Amino acid sequence: MSAAEAAGQLRFDVPGPGSWNIDLVHFPRPATRYWETTHPEPFKRGFREFTRFYGMLMDSLAYQYINGFCYSSLVPVERSEAPARFQRAEEVFEGKLWREQLREWDETFKPASIRAHRELQSVDPGSLSEQDLVAYLTRCRDHHVEMIYQHMRFTGAPSVPTGDFLAHVGDWTGMAAAQLVGLLRGAAPVSAGASGELEGLRTAMAQDASARPLLESDEEPSGVLEALRALPGATGAALSTVSTFRGGTRSSYPTRCSGLCASRSKAMRPKHPTARTRLPMFVPRCPRRTETSSTNSWGKHDLPTRSAMSEVFSATSGRPGSCVAP
Repeated sequence: MSAAEAAGQLRFDVPGPGSWNIDLVHFPRPATRYWETTHPEPFKRGFREFTRFYGMLMDSLAYQYINGFCYSSLVPVERSEAPARFQRAEEVFEGKLWREQLREWDETFKPASIRAHRELQSVDPGSLSEQDLVAYLTRCRDHHVEMIYQHMRFTGAPSVPTGDFLAHVGDWTGMAAAQLVGLLRGAAPVSAGASGELEGLRTAMAQDASARPLLESDEEPSGVLEALRALPGATGAALSTVSTFRGGTRSSYPTRCSGLCASRSKAMRPKHPTARTRLPMFVPRCPRRTETSSTNSWGKHDLPTRSAMSEVFSATSGRPGSCVAP
């Protein structure tokens, strides 16, 4: 049977009421069965908490997988709940309540997550009996479920104030969001991988005369890392700490369960006959709004600097509908 014949035998039935969109951005290929059974419930749970906290008119985002392909449907809130959501949205912007979630993340959720990550990474699966390995993989799966929920629960904290900034400044200046977002470059070092552990390693290496020759050598990167790790004192200890924090000691790479189980690497992707065929959308495509740079004085690839925008901020501060500082 050819791939085309096999594809013709597959059914793509609408998974439920409402409009369903195929998500080819996050899932350009069929997902693993593990992911299909793990992802929808915690995602929906976290999304619902996120929209309720920020007073949005969305209740949840339902996900279903059809022949491995991911479809989603936005579920609005009940009509009777809308007034309370509007009131909540006003409270969010008046009190800048995303800062509450930032504190909650920094002080509670993030430290707890790191502790759980490290506990799981400290286990060597090769040393476990079959029964213990099953129990360990179950713990990995349960932890992964909670991380999906947590990921969606905190989605609003970086998105809402950023979206408010882009919407208002775009209206004031006529600039495209793709240009304005350049103003935020470097505002959140943690997004680029900054951490206390990495800063500790940088400091240790700067003070260790034996580290620089290794860094400047032509050896294979893996060999350089092993040599640095073997250095006595702060450098070796700091590198080991960073390796653990980033998700892998030499013996714990296989235990990075979240990435391993959800991976859609070539080796794990099913040989799906419809991977290159047109898939049903279950909803008409809406025309996409395009933005150009012709309405402003900045070129397509020239981003305005913070100083260039200072006059805009000073001129619009305090005006009705102005955006708020994150």
